[in-house]
Amino acid sequence: MKFNKSFDGGNFSDYTQYLDSIKKYMSTELYNFISDPERHGLGEQSLHDSLIEKIEFDHNFENDESNMTITLLGENRKFILRFLKIKRYRLKQIAENDGYTDLITYEIYLKNKKERTWEFRAEFGFGYGEIVILCKEIKIEEGEWIPA
Repeated sequence: MKFNKSFDGGNFSDYTQYLDSIKKYMSTELYNFISDPERHGLGEQSLHDSLIEKIEFDHNFENDESNMTITLLGENRKFILRFLKIKRYRLKQIAENDGYTDLITYEIYLKNKKERTWEFRAEFGFGYGEIVILCKEIKIEEGEWIPA
């Protein structure tokens, strides 16, 4: 299932209709962020054109749970994406390119309603980098960031 306008030629209104249909499964904060057109456009509130500052992965051996945090730097904002209870993930970067410096598009969708697993997909640099994460919960925070 791929809904975002930049994935497979869909359009944003199809994606927002899909998000409305699964709204009851996600937090209000996540829904408000990902359903806002400003978060997918070319403006300063968008993840578009963000670059990855860091990717942090942690695993708790006691409960066998993994989490990942990705920090993105936008035009004047820092976005912190937290992926909790990861089931699987894939990071792809083509070596001869700086694959994680230009987020082109992203989407979040409900992979499995019964298990309540979410999939996050992001494409960087027109195919030079890709991130796919399947997890139980996604949180997005943001704050001001002033480039040096």
